[in-house]
Amino acid sequence: MEDRKDICEGYERDSVQQLDKLAKDKNERFPIYPLTYIQAVYDARTKERLDSILWKCNNVYLPWMGSAGDTRIQLPFWMRRKGIIITYKNLDEETITEKLTYDLCIADDFFRLDSSWTRITDALPVGGNITIGSNGNWFQDGVDTGFKAQGPKGDNGQVPHLRLAGGYVKYSYDEEVWYDLFPLIDITPSVKVGEVKTLPAGSKASVTNVSGDKDAIFDFGIPMGNTGPKGEKGDGYDLLGFRDTADALPSTANIGDAYAVGTSSPYHLYVWKDNVSKFVDIGSLNEIKASIFDGGRADSNYGGTRTIDCGGADAYLV
Repeated sequence: MEDRKDICEGYERDSVQQLDKLAKDKNERFPIYPLTYIQAVYDARTKERLDSILWKCNNVYLPWMGSAGDTRIQLPFWMRRKGIIITYKNLDEETITEKLTYDLCIADDFFRLDSSWTRITDALPVGGNITIGSNGNWFQDGVDTGFKAQGPKGDNGQVPHLRLAGGYVKYSYDEEVWYDLFPLIDITPSVKVGEVKTLPAGSKASVTNVSGDKDAIFDFGIPMGNTGPKGEKGDGYDLLGFRDTADALPSTANIGDAYAVGTSSPYHLYVWKDNVSKFVDIGSLNEIKASIFDGGRADSNYGGTRTIDCGGADAYLV
């Protein structure tokens, strides 16, 4: 009868009952298991749980969840890394210590596989002075254990297909059944504009990420354009002469024809706008730097004493 007892002393295996819980939304029952001691103990100062502290020492104890695979996947994703060692005890009172040797994918489907783990108790006796001999075997306290320190090269693994759906990065090997890998929010980047510089004409535009990781800050360098061709001459006005009063202005003229009106400075500048508005007073002239004349000529209104010779060139009133 003793052989029929499990870790719950005094109870035979055939009489042990599995705890389960009813999921009301699915109307299904699923097994539940109690927390281990280390999952219920916290550091009073840092509030850190004991299993998290053990993880830092690269060794975590896990409660038995009915199978080795279900027991392994209890380890949170942030704890999953190559070389992590887990220990658990099954209902046959067998203490199992395993080391993760496959970390190309830490999704549950891979994490639960026996092929992803190496039993430390199967590979090498624990304790003593461990070295590697000249024959490539592990030696314990100078004695050849018969275990190779490096195993044979494994086959190439399957390359998974990846896609984004439902807020998750998903993977599949047949593109029919897809599994969640991790939430997309874990890798959603942010992009900010940093400094924008104007570069000399002819330079190459540049974009530089001055931050790091997935939260990018870009500095932009934008070159100036080359100097464009000279534009056509605009529609200005031509100063045709002087008049004592506005009543002395011509009754007809072309758009842009202008006259300085007055008998002394400051003169008023009248410019022909159109046949309706005719000449319009656009303000006083404090200084006349130049006028537009076809060759030199005298203004008879002033006894021929005001002569501006531009040599036939264009001149402008400024």
